Amino acid sequence: MREELRHRLPSYMVPDRLVKIDGAMPRLSSGKIDRKALAGLLVKDDIDKLKAMAIEIEPERNTTNELDSNRKPLDIVLSAFQKSFPHRQPKPDDNFFIDLSGHSLIAALTITELRQWFPSIALHDLYECRTAAKLAERLTLLSDEKKNETTLKIPNTCVKPSYTRIILCSVYQAIVVLILGGIVSLELILPYIIFVRILHHHHGIGYACLGAYGVLVIVPLFRHLFSLIIKWILIGRYKEGDFPLWGWMYVRWWTVEQLRNLAMPETFADSPLMSIYYRLFGAKIGRNVHLGSINCEAPDLLEIDDDTTISSEVHFQTAFVEDYTLKFRRIYI
Repeated sequence: MREELRHRLPSYMVPDRLVKIDGAMPRLSSGKIDRKALAGLLVKDDIDKLKAMAIEIEPERNTTNELDSNRKPLDIVLSAFQKSFPHRQPKPDDNFFIDLSGHSLIAALTITELRQWFPSIALHDLYECRTAAKLAERLTLLSDEKKNETTLKIPNTCVKPSYTRIILCSVYQAIVVLILGGIVSLELILPYIIFVRILHHHHGIGYACLGAYGVLVIVPLFRHLFSLIIKWILIGRYKEGDFPLWGWMYVRWWTVEQLRNLAMPETFADSPLMSIYYRLFGAKIGRNVHLGSINCEAPDLLEIDDDTTISSEVHFQTAFVEDYTLKFRRIYI
């Protein structure tokens, strides 16, 4: 009957057990199947067989938890299959999905069990091999390749910065942060100062509001202009290369980035002004380019070709720190 069902149903729909019931199916007063009564119709000796099978399998489960280097891959795979199908006796040539009626969840659990002995095994290995014999053959090849692998040790050539450089850079950064904090505070109170000053000279509340609004508009533009001027004074054009961490180049790059972040260039996102902004900072932006809220720490090293659309939250890592080194690399889109 099971063989006939395999020809008519998908493998995952073939039942694991077939139980013969004498008489009619038990039903409730509503006419539906009585599941509790149906469960009680299991033949007693069939239950005893299942218990006996579980008792026979249990010692094998205990032994497989202990890693034994002398066990063959086929024995390990069959043991894992046995754990996944405790009511079956898997054979080396049984198809995991057809003969054993396995599915994706059982496959994942089986692979997890096998990773105790074969850490490099993947789920696709089981889907491709399907039988214990073929899977064991593949695992044997993987084990042999791992034994033949040689580890290439690359000497660490990075030079750690001196404590003097770290202290000097930290002091400089602290001073810059304090100055930037003062600038932000001044920007917050400046509109109110202008508003009060205009009122004090009896020019009317309308002029006072207009003056405060003008400050709110001009100050952000001044931030962008100031960061642009500082960039071309301190850096000029970024060039590809490696520079010591917390060195002079790092200090200049960090200062420019703090000023750029303070100006909030993302306010130009999704508008033609974003392309103009990055062109002013040295990036090569083609025609008909749409830029979202992108971020690029070294704009001179960014080149975007014509007719390109870049969405929001994109980070172009033209500058990054690795092995105590500030590295500048070019990106072409």
